[in-house]
Amino acid sequence: MIRIDRLREAAFKQNKPPNYAVFNQHNITYFTNTSAATALLITENGANILYASTVNYEQVRAEAKNANVECLRRGENMLERIGKQVGSAPLCVDVLSIESWRTLGNSVGGENHLEAASQLIRDLRKVKDPQEIALIREACRIADIGMKTAQEFIRPDIKEKEVAAEVEYAMRKAGSDGVAFDTIVASGHCCAYPHGTFLEKIINLGDLVVVDLGATWRFYHSDITRTFVAGKPSEKQTKMFEAVKLAQQSAFKATAPDVWA
Repeated sequence: MIRIDRLREAAFKQNKPPNYAVFNQHNITYFTNTSAATALLITENGANILYASTVNYEQVRAEAKNANVECLRRGENMLERIGKQVGSAPLCVDVLSIESWRTLGNSVGGENHLEAASQLIRDLRKVKDPQEIALIREACRIADIGMKTAQEFIRPDIKEKEVAAEVEYAMRKAGSDGVAFDTIVASGHCCAYPHGTFLEKIINLGDLVVVDLGATWRFYHSDITRTFVAGKPSEKQTKMFEAVKLAQQSAFKATAPDVWA
């Protein structure tokens, strides 16, 4: 309830409507701990309602916190149902397509009763609470295991996709709920591509190999990128490493609260 209460408090301070419809899946998860619901209605009277399809209803009931779960009947228009429950009261909305916005507007007596207010949730979510920090740290710990696995398996004559497979297997064994994104293993000239990876490509002796991976833990993602050398680094590669290391250290020293990125 703390996160929902913080949203209500922020809305009050900014003179926003006290009713809030949340449709972005990540936002719904942030408030209720479930990723299977279709929408969340936060009302002025404290009756927080989660809407779930018949397929996901039991899962949402088992996972959800801080909200009552209502089942959407097959073929039912969820936006019209929300409109009936809100009536003509002003309603904040995080994200909707223009077509859905118009439908919801018609359901609450006109689009003038709706207000786009996604920034309220963004401002809440960008400051992590202690629980979130702990979850992020765990996701990072698992990703670190994946990166150490990559370092162990990178060698000449192995395919990029073989390294990626070992990395993802190691993270799963360490507890990851899944990969945060498609694992990237890019060697040789592919290192120059921001997301370049040819899974059938074989790593050659002396190749630089960029590994970009992430783990997922309880809906929170990590992201680590490292560059290795398949074999012994050349003099040029060593100088490149030292230059990047110096830049990184300078960035760490400059990082502080209220400093522009």
